[in-house]
Amino acid sequence: MSGYPHLVTSLSWDSTGRYLVTDGGEDGYVWDCSDPGPNGRMPERLKGDPDFLTRCLAFAPDRAVCATAGESGIVAVYDVTKPNRVEVGRFGDAVSALVWVAGKQALIAGTVAGAVTSYWESRGGDDWSTAHESRKKTSA
Repeated sequence: MSGYPHLVTSLSWDSTGRYLVTDGGEDGYVWDCSDPGPNGRMPERLKGDPDFLTRCLAFAPDRAVCATAGESGIVAVYDVTKPNRVEVGRFGDAVSALVWVAGKQALIAGTVAGAVTSYWESRGGDDWSTAHESRKKTSA
């Protein structure tokens, strides 16, 4: 598990302990750690946005679905068993934090500029909507 093009700054396990997702470049990398482990295998790449580093990622608490985001400001969700990409949202600033809401099909993202937005999944993962958006207050 080496050879990343950039520094690894974020990793997340799925709830079963089978999949480990890491950043380390423009893409996310999913390692299948089921028996006999990831040694000798190549990771599945979660295609990111060229020229922008992936900086944060998180597995959903109840299934093999991973969210990624980073310098591009795009929040994407992948079903790592397929893997297909669904763009969930787009910020004007880099995304610095992602967290899933346990027991709900919701994802919260935060940016380097202080914005926080929650996204709500509907209709089986391919349709997402903005549930709440909060912007950092600016001085007048």
